[in-house]
Amino acid sequence: MSVNKKTFLLLFLAGILFYAPTLFISYFGDETAFIQRNEFNSAKDIFSTFAKKDFDRDYYRPVGNFFSGVITFIGGYNSAIQRLFNIILHILNSFMVFQLAKKVVNEHKDKIAIASAFLFLVYPLLDLSVLWITDMFDRTMLLFYLIALLFYLEDRPGYAIVAFLLSLFSKEMALSFPLIVFVTSIFIKKKKIKTALIEILPYVLLIVIYTIFRLYVLDNNFITSDKTHPFIGITGLVKNYILFGGLLIFPFFSYDFTPFIKDNLNYFIIGGAILVIPAILILRKLKADWRILIFLLLFILLTILPASRLVMKWYLYLPSVGFIILVSYIIFTNFKIKRGVFFASAIFCIFLVSNIIVQFKWLDLTTTSDKIISRFKEEYKQEIATGNTLVFLTIPAKIGNYPVNHLNFGDHIKYHLKCLNKIEIVSRSSLENWNNKINFSIKDSTITIEQDSVNHFILYGYENFYDFSDTDLRNGKIIRIHHKVENENNIFFKYSNGKFSKYEVQIN
Repeated sequence: MSVNKKTFLLLFLAGILFYAPTLFISYFGDETAFIQRNEFNSAKDIFSTFAKKDFDRDYYRPVGNFFSGVITFIGGYNSAIQRLFNIILHILNSFMVFQLAKKVVNEHKDKIAIASAFLFLVYPLLDLSVLWITDMFDRTMLLFYLIALLFYLEDRPGYAIVAFLLSLFSKEMALSFPLIVFVTSIFIKKKKIKTALIEILPYVLLIVIYTIFRLYVLDNNFITSDKTHPFIGITGLVKNYILFGGLLIFPFFSYDFTPFIKDNLNYFIIGGAILVIPAILILRKLKADWRILIFLLLFILLTILPASRLVMKWYLYLPSVGFIILVSYIIFTNFKIKRGVFFASAIFCIFLVSNIIVQFKWLDLTTTSDKIISRFKEEYKQEIATGNTLVFLTIPAKIGNYPVNHLNFGDHIKYHLKCLNKIEIVSRSSLENWNNKINFSIKDSTITIEQDSVNHFILYGYENFYDFSDTDLRNGKIIRIHHKVENENNIFFKYSNGKFSKYEVQIN
C-alpha cells in the first residue's frame, strides 16, 4: 500500500490544528468508566483487555479495549492525551479515505481524493466519533475496515483477511464487509457475479467462525433481538434509513436536528418519496461513471445495515466515507476544475466552521458540568470526607439539549471527588419502559425505587426537569424511599437550580 507522505503530513497538521479545542474538553458521560474498565497496571497485563469482560455483555470488542488500555497505560487519566489519541486515529482514517477515493474513482483522482479526505476530516456529524473516548470502537473499526478494503483492491487477500478480522473484533458494524467486497468486485473491479461470490467466501467463512466463537465460546449471542437493539420490522428500518439519510445530508447540530426529523417523520417520508423520481433523473444526467455512483450509494446503504435497528449518529462514521467520496466525486465530475475546487472549498469551510462551533459547545458543556461537581465538592466537603454513601436522586444528565452525564455518573463523580464513598444513583430513565428498568411501586404510601443491576440507562435530572413528576409519584412528592442500600448514614442529593442540594427523605 503506497503512502503519499506529503498528503499525510498535511492532513496530520491540519487535523491537529482543527481539533485543538477538543484537547481542553473534560470527561463526560461514561468516559471515565470506559477508561477504568480497560486499565491495566503493568505491561505483562496488556493482553488482559482481550479477555471477555462483564461490561461487554452482548458485545465483544477487544481491539478497542486494547487501544484504550495502552493509551491509559502511557498517558494515564489525562483527558488531553486521551483525546489527542482520538484525533490521531481520526487523521489516520481520513488518510485511508484519501487512499480509497484514489482507488475507486477513474478521473480527477488526486483532487477527489484530497477533497474527500479533508471533508471527512472536518465533517461536523462526526463530533462524537472523533472526541468521545468511549467510541474507540468506531475509530479502530473504520481504520482496519478501510485497510482491509484497500488490501482487497490491491489483490492482497491475506492482509485483507487479517485487517478484516481486526475490524470485526473492533465493532460488529464490520459485518458489512463481505457485502462491500461483493459490490467492489462487481462495480469497481468489473468482475462477473460468479467471481465476486467466490472472492467473498473467505470473509463469509470468517464471519461464520466469528459467530460460532461468540455463541459457544463467549456465550455472547449478538444476532438475536434484545432490549438494546430490538428488531423493529421493515417499516422501522425504512424510517431509520430516512433518519440516517437526513443526518448525512444535514450534519449540522444533529442533537437539535434529529428530534425535528423524528417529530416530522411522515412529512420526510412523503417528501422523500416525491423526490425519488427527480433524484433518479438528476443522477442519470450527471457526468459520472454510473458504476462508481452505484458503488458509492451501495456503500452507504450496506454499511448502515448492521446498525439500522437503532439510530445513533456515531453509527454513521463508516457510511460517511461513502457519502463524502460521493459528494466529492459529483463535484469534480460535473464542474470544471476551478469551479469544482471552489465548491469543494466552500463546503469544507462550512463544515469547518460548524465543526469548531460544536467543539466549543462540548467544551462549554463539560466546563459547566465540572463547575457543578466542583461546587458540590466545596459545599459538602464534610459529607464527602465521612465515607458515607452518597445517593443522587436526580443528576444533570443533560445540559441544554446535549447529554453530558447520562451514563455511568457514579464512576464520573468518583473520578472528580477522588474519594472512597459509595455512590448510588436513583433516577428516572428516559426510556419508555423506564418502570421496567427501575423497580418502581407504591404501597401504603411507601415508594419503592431500586436501580437495575446493570446501571446502563439514561437518566433525567437536568435543569428544567429535576423533580419527580406528579404523574409518577403519589401526591406529587416522595414520601418514603426503599433504597437497595438501607443505611441510616446515607446522604441524599438532588439536582436543583444548577447545583446539587441535600434532600431529606425517609427510608425503611
